[in-house]
Amino acid sequence: MFTPAPGLKVSLAGAEQKLAQLDAEQTQRATVTNLEMPTFRQITGRDSDGLA
Repeated sequence: MFTPAPGLKVSLAGAEQKLAQLDAEQTQRATVTNLEMPTFRQITGRDSDGLA
């Protein structure tokens, strides 16, 4: 029967914690923050053809 060494349990716990931290950071970065600033197209008055 295989018994993991105590150091491996600590490493696994640390790895799981780091993965949870990275997941939380990715979720935070994926969230869009609307700054209520006009886009370049809105400022210049250009339409999708590039002509006003």
